[in-house]
Amino acid sequence: MNKVFVYYTLASLGYKFETYKTARVGYEKLSTLKIPDAWSEEIEIEHLKIRSKPEFDKEGFAMICNRCMNTNPLINPNGDHCVTCGDPVQRNFGSFDTLPLVEFKPDSKLAPLKVRQLLRQDPPLSETSAPVSQSRKPKND
Repeated sequence: MNKVFVYYTLASLGYKFETYKTARVGYEKLSTLKIPDAWSEEIEIEHLKIRSKPEFDKEGFAMICNRCMNTNPLINPNGDHCVTCGDPVQRNFGSFDTLPLVEFKPDSKLAPLKVRQLLRQDPPLSETSAPVSQSRKPKND
């Protein structure tokens, strides 16, 4: 896979979706690579156009850390982790959205086999999650 294609796509989509900070990263990376002659003029013009835009990404595209709830840039040059707390980002490989994973440690007194057995079970029903009674079900007309 050619890095020029990746960064050009990142920059173009960043501009299209108004994530200007991310688009700037793409254009800056492109300036360090050997660009095909047919693309160089177009990339230079787009790079100039992005300079007239704000220095931030459009709201709704920022990544929120599920641990500390701080906003992170879409691209972190130091790796895929929170810039505030350092928690690694876990991604869904279908959509690349961040997954809100919670780490837990079972009681050390429980045997590993018992822990696996408990994890495979459905949680017990509580009063708030009880099934809807017959009288509250919607009627089919």
